[in-house]
Amino acid sequence: MKRRSTVLAIAASSIGIPLFAQTPLAGAFPTKPIKILVPYPAGGFLDGAARQVGNGVSALWGQPVVVDNRPGASGAIAAGELSRSQPDGHTVMAEALGSLVITALISKRQVDPQRDLSPIGTISQHPLFFAVRAGLPVKDLAELAALAKSKPKSLTHGSPGKGTESHLVIEMFKHAAGVDIVHVPYKGGSLAMVDLQAGRLDMFVSTIIPLRAGLERNEIRVLATLSPKRVSIAPQVPTVAEAGFAAMTHSPTTALFAPGKTPPYVITAWGEVLNAIKGEKALSSWAEASGSEVTIGGAKQLAELLNSEVRKWKPIVDKLDLSE
Repeated sequence: MKRRSTVLAIAASSIGIPLFAQTPLAGAFPTKPIKILVPYPAGGFLDGAARQVGNGVSALWGQPVVVDNRPGASGAIAAGELSRSQPDGHTVMAEALGSLVITALISKRQVDPQRDLSPIGTISQHPLFFAVRAGLPVKDLAELAALAKSKPKSLTHGSPGKGTESHLVIEMFKHAAGVDIVHVPYKGGSLAMVDLQAGRLDMFVSTIIPLRAGLERNEIRVLATLSPKRVSIAPQVPTVAEAGFAAMTHSPTTALFAPGKTPPYVITAWGEVLNAIKGEKALSSWAEASGSEVTIGGAKQLAELLNSEVRKWKPIVDKLDLSE
């Protein structure tokens, strides 16, 4: 074990990052296994992001990293556990920034990320795709809007939970198109995908990873991407702006948070290790396969993005009257 620690320390030093963060009063960090909470089931985009980060962090810090999937309540279960955890940096959470903010805006009983959590840094940005079941007789968003208008409350849209980004962007579509579509919240996107592929759900907004199996079996169809421009993994898919729904344009940010009042030296250590792994081949290969972009950023940048997301989503939540 002593030899392994020495090897890890040399490897970390060679890329300009200390294996352990240390202050005169606080001692070393980390001193025990790391847990990364993920608010959704295994197999989705956020789960993959957390596992890629965990692998890199474990290699540099020499500590096991466990990804703990805690789906449910639109991410509030995981966020609540994080807020109650010891603020020592050994328990963190990977979450889509917009979903974290929206959930807090919708329900004032939930964790307030600006008050209860400590930003660590950003991990990636990823494209979202608007998909429908294969049997739905539409080929673009305009035809979907026309169908929904002709059949009020007969179509359904799923989401990983109320307050997630995929929920709110379809609410924005409903508002812009003047249609009434029934929302069906699930405990994670993978469960919604099962019903979409089986034809029990009409539409769903998701990253590309959960959609692939259904696309290969011709069980679903993608109508548009929410990205500001067409994406390389699906260049034939138009943007929502091209389809006439520019207000839906959105590229979610995956970020890492610690409990509130986590010491600055711990946040700094996390920022340094994230910077150290951002060029790793495994992380870049995963990003390319998922159509995402690695966007490692520090705590200050994430705090600014958090404030920006609150300013972006609050008027939308208020306008759509989604607050509880």
